[in-house]
Amino acid sequence: MKTLRYPQDVRTTRAVSNERAYASAVPPELSFAFGGLVVAGPDSVEVSGRLTHPLPRESVVVVFPAPGTGPFYARFVAQPGFDWYRPDDPERPKDLPPPQPPVPPPPVELVLPPECVVVFTTVLRLKPMKYAGAPEVEVEWSFLFWNEPKPKGRLSVRLPPR
Repeated sequence: MKTLRYPQDVRTTRAVSNERAYASAVPPELSFAFGGLVVAGPDSVEVSGRLTHPLPRESVVVVFPAPGTGPFYARFVAQPGFDWYRPDDPERPKDLPPPQPPVPPPPVELVLPPECVVVFTTVLRLKPMKYAGAPEVEVEWSFLFWNEPKPKGRLSVRLPPR
């Protein structure tokens, strides 16, 4: 099977209507699995996942492209001693932009070539996070097919020390 990377190797169509998205289905042969975790350095954590498309023909699947990440979404789970800086926190780094309210984007279609594995990568930035030392924290991930199934999971990761 050919290995592709999202977004550079995968064609997407422009936004589709909600009616078309709700009428779509995920081919049962498609599968998504968590692909691994890499602590890329003192500034970020990188997570990846793999969408396997074993069919001998092209398939189109509708996804929810989460802002900034695409259909493979990951986030830190807040816990005691690990949380986001609040806008009014005096320790908040001065160069952090103010938080933006989420605006959901419209659904899009991924066009999957025959017999391929698509690697999705999401980078979680550590700068907006408030923590000390090198805590072990939870990361929650999900692949955002528009319709079921919606694969998801959690993992623990030790952060680089501050």
